Amino acid sequence: MSNSVTIDGITIINLTGESVNVLLDDGEQIIIPALENKNRVTESQQLVPCLNEEAAKAFYIGKIPIWDKVHSEATNLPDPAPNTFFIVPELIARTLRREDLLVPIIIRDEKGEIIGSAGFSRII
Repeated sequence: MSNSVTIDGITIINLTGESVNVLLDDGEQIIIPALENKNRVTESQQLVPCLNEEAAKAFYIGKIPIWDKVHSEATNLPDPAPNTFFIVPELIARTLRREDLLVPIIIRDEKGEIIGSAGFSRII
């Protein structure tokens, strides 16, 4: 079973780690199996600059420290390729903001469980 589909000369490769089931309006389903790929995003924590003029309260709300989460790069992601899109988790797409990265538009049932995808979005 392939971990990609090619439609009208465009290849879509699934790097999410889970199969993606696209539910089309006409009732057809396109299942794109996952490729074994360990995509990771480098993450770091930084204290938020002082929001309060009182030096003693810099970086804190009361005694609670406030951190910014910074995502700087993704690893194990293929380079862009002609006529190719990659399905990735949203965090990776938000970190890289590449035009060739797709994020599933999730469809949930009445219990909140994921039943498929209505298509894909790009975060650019």
